[in-house]
Amino acid sequence: MGRFEPIEAGLEGSVAGLDEAGRGALAGPVSVGLVVFPPAFFASAPDSDEARFLAALDDSKKLSPAARERLLPEVYRFAAFASCVMMSSKVVDRMGINPATEQAMILLVRRAAKALGAEPGAWSASRGGLTLLVDGNYRFHRLPAEPAVRAVRTEIKGDSRIASIAAASILAKVLRDRRMDRFDRIFPGYGFAVHKGYGTELHRRSMARLGLTPAHRKSYGSQLSLFDDSP
Repeated sequence: MGRFEPIEAGLEGSVAGLDEAGRGALAGPVSVGLVVFPPAFFASAPDSDEARFLAALDDSKKLSPAARERLLPEVYRFAAFASCVMMSSKVVDRMGINPATEQAMILLVRRAAKALGAEPGAWSASRGGLTLLVDGNYRFHRLPAEPAVRAVRTEIKGDSRIASIAAASILAKVLRDRRMDRFDRIFPGYGFAVHKGYGTELHRRSMARLGLTPAHRKSYGSQLSLFDDSP
């Protein structure tokens, strides 16, 4: 597996990597990706397509937009299951960022359980359940109790250490960026295609000039303070 830690290959059953994009943004959805690679993926020959993919794979934040776009089809190609869920700014406002992110993960786990051949209620008995490797240090309240979940492990800097989490970061980031590009066309003048909804100076000046859009997270309060360039 090259520079990635061989965590998935050392665990029993199916192992899913999860990562999010857009957690700290002032506008747009929070996007969560989940990727399960088949066990054979981690036993691929050094000169295989899988090995070349792993050599190019990295934390999405360390890759250029073009590199992320090139890798996304490869994630789908080699994964046994790969999917993304986005929770809108309205959902984030209603639930809070942590519950909204956890809800996205729950929806993804249920999708994975169904796609990989078992109904969620029967997954634990028939397949042993999914072991989830989640980037970061989340505290979960509902996810570990899902019938399809065998165990949940949080991994600091997992998107640069663990292949399935790195792949999930690509999925979450690329699809969210595409959504923000679409918002740039819907709400011209804010620069969403440039800053992707994060609180840059360009974004704050646009909010000061144009006000807030339906894509902005109203619950972020003081973080949404408009740019003040007065002396």
